[in-house]
Amino acid sequence: VKYNFDDLVTGPVALTAHWDVNKYLVTFNSDGGTTVGDQEVEYKATAKEPAPAPSKDGYTFKGWCLPDGTAYNFNDLVTGPVELTARWAKVSVLAFVVKDANGVVEGASVKLDGVTDAKPTDANGAAKFEGLEVGTAYSYTVSKEGYTPKGGSVTLTADMPPVEVTLEKPVTKVTVAFNAGEGRFADGSGQRTVKVDKDKPIPTDQVEEPTWEGHTLKEWRLNGVRYDFGTAVTGPIELTAGWTVNKYLVTFNSDGGTAVGDQEVEYKAKAKEP
Repeated sequence: VKYNFDDLVTGPVALTAHWDVNKYLVTFNSDGGTTVGDQEVEYKATAKEPAPAPSKDGYTFKGWCLPDGTAYNFNDLVTGPVELTARWAKVSVLAFVVKDANGVVEGASVKLDGVTDAKPTDANGAAKFEGLEVGTAYSYTVSKEGYTPKGGSVTLTADMPPVEVTLEKPVTKVTVAFNAGEGRFADGSGQRTVKVDKDKPIPTDQVEEPTWEGHTLKEWRLNGVRYDFGTAVTGPIELTAGWTVNKYLVTFNSDGGTAVGDQEVEYKAKAKEP
């Protein structure tokens, strides 16, 4: 019972102090976000983390901090007034446009590290991730069956244009054999094979011209027909050298006598005596 000091003392009196626990105000400054009510918290009690968290258009909430910028721990005991301010991170949209050699690619999968769900590209080859933090670096992987996956990294900025990714189909190699016949290549062999990209013409730097004494390489033949090197190779082929024998002029100087006609004679053939 509260003691009344107007009472007259008629014997020994033992008085015990009665204490009221102090209460301190924990204020929440949402810094432009939705309003959060303040809390009155008893000494060495804990404040309750506001739920739901505040929201702010164009930003994501990152927690509450003390005036010195330190993140506040709601397990800390309150021993005096506390001023808390919301921390925000600006967010934007990270968009992708996926293409191949023929145009946009629909149905490709775009995966961001740290983001749970991959996004498929639409009919315009586009996929977008909303609400991502500006200034954050994101690694991405773009994949689709029939193409070689492609990855990269990008740091998101505000109003960033779409990231363009070009997918390529895996390169299949096919064998092209060159048969020089009686001719020889630089290494002394009569056969040479190269690997070239399927569905593309044979690169000119892959075509070595053999030599054959007394002969000139006229063409390369496929199944006996002159081969067109502008043709795309769709499977293994063997090309055979087509040779022409060289001809040499044998001239006759009659030294004042009757004229004798010259002769054109093939390599290792015989001239005819006039």
